[in-house]
Amino acid sequence: MNQIRSILVLDDEPDTASTFEMALKKNGYDVVAFTSPRQAFDYLARYPNKFDLVISDIKMPFMDGIEFAKKVKQQLPSLRIVLVTAFEVDRSESTNLESLDIRELVRKPISMPQLLAIVTRHVRTKDENLDRLYCCQSCKSCFLFASDVREHEEFSGHLSYKEIPL
Repeated sequence: MNQIRSILVLDDEPDTASTFEMALKKNGYDVVAFTSPRQAFDYLARYPNKFDLVISDIKMPFMDGIEFAKKVKQQLPSLRIVLVTAFEVDRSESTNLESLDIRELVRKPISMPQLLAIVTRHVRTKDENLDRLYCCQSCKSCFLFASDVREHEEFSGHLSYKEIPL
């Protein structure tokens, strides 16, 4: 099932938004990038089923990424969101993130291989189930998705895994 996956990128820095957009498009993703949380939210409201993942900066003027994520989750609770920041996250922000089911919090700067790995972790085919953990017997790395196991096999050559029911 080679379906093009859609990602919304939000960062108030135009260079960061366009760099993420270009890198992800180059790797086969359908990407729409915004520098304004309001415009991004309005677009999501118009096209609620378009995106598989949102990648948003936290520190932005007028509406920060946490507030943006809250608004998105109120309207689209199952939409996966990854937040990025160049700053420390304080205790209150951390508590808010836990309650929002944020998939990952990533520190900037982000290299392009890191960005692609993040997207790969969170943009999955809809039929992948989280019912077991796959643990590599060679290096003890563990994976939630069979697609990650296949990728690990390809790069490491490790072929022995133990499946642990969740």
